Amino acid sequence: MTNLKHLILEPSRLFLNLKEKPTWIVPFVIVAVAGIIIAILMQPAQAQVTVVKLQEMLSPDQIDAALQRAKRFGLITASIVPLVTLIRWAIVSGLILMLTNLFTEKLNFKQSLSIISYSNLIPLAGSAVNTAAIYIKGLETISSSYDLWLIGLNFWSREAIGMPLFLFLSEISVFSVWYLVLVVLGLNTIADLSRGKAAFVAVFTWLLGVAFRMGLALMGSQLAPGTAG
Repeated sequence: MTNLKHLILEPSRLFLNLKEKPTWIVPFVIVAVAGIIIAILMQPAQAQVTVVKLQEMLSPDQIDAALQRAKRFGLITASIVPLVTLIRWAIVSGLILMLTNLFTEKLNFKQSLSIISYSNLIPLAGSAVNTAAIYIKGLETISSSYDLWLIGLNFWSREAIGMPLFLFLSEISVFSVWYLVLVVLGLNTIADLSRGKAAFVAVFTWLLGVAFRMGLALMGSQLAPGTAG
C-alpha cells in the first residue's frame, strides 16, 4: 500500500523501491477487479449502441434477442479481463525491455513489468472517470460506439477531421500523458536511462498500442453500416 501512496505523491520513491524489489501483484489485482466492474457497468452503454445500430433494420423482438446475446458476450468479456490484462502487460513489458536493451542492460523483465503495472493504474482511473462521465451525460445521448470515450481530445466530429485523426485524438488525455510520464520516470530511475531515451521508449511503445487499437476500430467502422467516416 505504501507503493500506491508513492505513485501519486512521490513516484520517484516508488520506482526506487521497485528497482530493489520489483513487484506487480497489487496493481494487477486492482486493475483486474476494477476492470471487471467497469466492463459490467459499461454494458448498458454498449447495449444502447446496439439498439441504435439495429433499430432501423430489425424488429423489437429481434433487437431484444440481439441484446441478450450481447449481454452474455459482455459477461464473458468481463470475466477474461484479468487474463487479457496480464497478456497485454507481458507484451508491453517485453517491448519496453527490448527497446531499453538497445541503450542499457540495467533493466530486467520483472522490473519492466513492475513499471508497466503501477503506471497502468492511471489509465484505469481514466476509464473509471470516463464511465462516470457516460452516466452523467446520459445513456440516451449515445448514438454510436464513438460516444463511449469522453475524456480524449476528440472534440471535433469524425466528418470534419477524418476517422484516423479522430481516433488518434481519442487516445490523448490527461491520463495517457500521466501514464507516459510515469513510464519515463520509471525507466529513468530503474534503468538509469536518460529522460530523452526513456521518452523514446515509452512513446514508441505507446504509439504501437494506439496503432493497434486504431486499426481494429477502423476495420470495425468499415464493417459496421453507417459508421465509416
